[in-house]
This record gives sequence, C-alpha cells and structure tokens, in this order.
Amino acid sequence: DRDYAAALARLAPLTASAPAQNEFDDEVQEEVQQIVPGVKASQDAYRLLGDSFYQQGDMDRALQALNQAGKCEDPAAYIRLGSVLVAKKRWKQAREAFLRSIALQPTAEAWSGTAYAEYRSEELSMCYEALCEANLLDNERSDVWALLTLVHLRMGNVDQADHSFRQCLSLAAECEELLLEVSAEYARRSSASQERRPAFAEAAARRALALRESGQGHSALA
Repeated sequence: DRDYAAALARLAPLTASAPAQNEFDDEVQEEVQQIVPGVKASQDAYRLLGDSFYQQGDMDRALQALNQAGKCEDPAAYIRLGSVLVAKKRWKQAREAFLRSIALQPTAEAWSGTAYAEYRSEELSMCYEALCEANLLDNERSDVWALLTLVHLRMGNVDQADHSFRQCLSLAAECEELLLEVSAEYARRSSASQERRPAFAEAAARRALALRESGQGHSALA
C-alpha cells in the first residue's frame, strides 16, 4: 500500500550504502526502526530491508535480510522470498516459499510463482495444476496465460496453446521474458502446413519488443 511504499522509499538510502555482510547487525535494525515510524519488531525491520534490497536488484542481500526475518504469518512475505529465490534460480526453494504463502492465504500471485518454479524445474504437470489454481482466483493475469501457452506447446496441446496465447495478448501482456519464450516455442513448431504458428511467433516477439528493446526480440523477427 501507499504507506509501505513510502517506508521503502525512506529506506532506499540506507540499503544503497549498506556494506555486504552475511548478517545484518543490531545497528542496522535500529536504523530501520528510526527511519520508518511504527516499525518496532526486528522481524518487520528485516522484512523491510529485504524488500528494499529486492527493489534495488540486490538479491543476495535481499535473501540475507529475509532469512533473518525468520518465519511469520504474512503470506506476502513468502511471496517476496519466493521472488528473490526465483531471481537466484533456486527453483525448489522458491516453490516451497510460494507454497508457504498459499498455506496462509491462497492467491493467484503465489500460485503463479509456484507454477513458474515448477516450469523451470521441468515439472510440467505440476506447473499446469498450479496455473489452473491461479486462474480460478484471477483469470486476467497475462503471465499465467503465457505460461499456459508454453506448457500446452510443450505437451503437444496446440489448440489449447493457441487459445491461451490469444488470452495472453488480449490482456495487454507485460511478461516480456515469457513472451520471448512463447515466440521461440512457436517458431520451433512452425511448418508450411501450420501458417498461423509463425504468425503467433511473430506476435509474441513484437509484443515483447513493445515492452523492452532486446536483441533476442529482434532476432525472433529476423
């Protein structure tokens, strides 16, 4: 919410200058409590530190801070932990973090994170199940439809993949990484008898390029 975003903004100078270390000492915790009014517990201070580091792209220190925060009853905290672990490509640990969030409160975001971790682990069936759960809670997430496209293509369900991809595009997809993978997967499966497949590959690449210029995106259109 707005107050939490303001708290992270106040923390940015501290986390930008914090030295690399295995653990954060009491002084850092006290500084957080002084900078952000209302933060009393050390667990909350470390969680704020973790979020601030995450926003700055420092995943190593984000993970350190979140690990120091320890266990909690906040489902959002486990989603953040899972996101950090995804960024570090620790798929199994990420899945466990997302599932902890789901155990506290099922959300489309947590199920989507679980699905992403399962997909990267090549667990397509479990990925599909997680995507179905995410869609039950929110069927307007473009990342879920993009992942569904990839899963169906990998499993040979081309008609379902086409439907999922159309849904993805209709939601003004903002998942550049997944769109590029969708483009590559369609391109691999294209043939002279399947004219719509190259068109889908191009559409995915163009949408990805609209989000961010990249060599991979231009290569897909070459």
